[in-house]
Amino acid sequence: PAQFVLMFDEAWHVANQVSSALAPAFGLQNIYDFYVFDVPPGSSGWGAHRDRFGGCSAGEFMLDGVPKYVTAWLALTDASPQTSCMYALPAHADPGYSAHSADSSELDLMQIVAAGHQHIRALPVSRGTVLAWSHRLLHWGSASPPKAPARRMALSFAMATSDFEPPVLELQASCLPCFHTRLAVIAFTLVFYHHTQPVPTSLRLALLQILKEHLSLLNGAALRSGSKGQFAINVAALLETATNSDEATAAQIVSDYLDSSRAPPLQTPSPPPPPPPPPKRLFLTPPPPPPPPCPPPPPPPLPPT
Repeated sequence: PAQFVLMFDEAWHVANQVSSALAPAFGLQNIYDFYVFDVPPGSSGWGAHRDRFGGCSAGEFMLDGVPKYVTAWLALTDASPQTSCMYALPAHADPGYSAHSADSSELDLMQIVAAGHQHIRALPVSRGTVLAWSHRLLHWGSASPPKAPARRMALSFAMATSDFEPPVLELQASCLPCFHTRLAVIAFTLVFYHHTQPVPTSLRLALLQILKEHLSLLNGAALRSGSKGQFAINVAALLETATNSDEATAAQIVSDYLDSSRAPPLQTPSPPPPPPPPPKRLFLTPPPPPPPPCPPPPPPPLPPT
């Protein structure tokens, strides 16, 4: 999967640079919720969705209306209707953008898209362009024509306030994680989005074994509570559909580790940083060059299996 581009320093450098540029505008921090998209000719991006659901609460937005969760989407190739690009329904045409229930079915979303279809916007961009949108924006990736001139690739990650969703990593800004932490992030994010982009059967055992060995390198609060525990739900789904005993055993160990009633607590997150100064939203300055990699913390031991 394209997600393994996160094994390379360049992916982390560019994510750090983008998040450093966006932080003054939104007052948010990178929470390392990554996904790397690779849409070849004849394939499709993800269907219509919101990046996060939640109850209708002022707690999802700041006092000035800025969302507490934003997706940053970096085009690694040109993205156009000829190769696949993002489409969105603007908030003013979306009755579910702010007045929403705690959850919504795919049918509900399709009804909203159908009702507002004359307001839909295509978002074609050239390589290197960054798009940023609210967690409530209804959006999707279009299908790529079978004879598209090229594949569409993009690197996305989330920025949020710690009270909305805790970060996957307790990592100082602009630092680089160690080898095993990168593996853990890749395995976590692929499983986290298993309900949207199913993990290939041939890859499930390898990902579960990575998680079994290196889950403690990630922030326990994000593992258990991120997006209402979606990671734990997907681990349970992998356990239920395991195709062999090794896969079932690995999934059970990961599931037990997430169950605080049967397993020791995971890595305790650091106290949240002090709130940033009031953001200046009109002008952004280029971020400084990234510093050298930070030394990784020693991983705590996993419980005996």
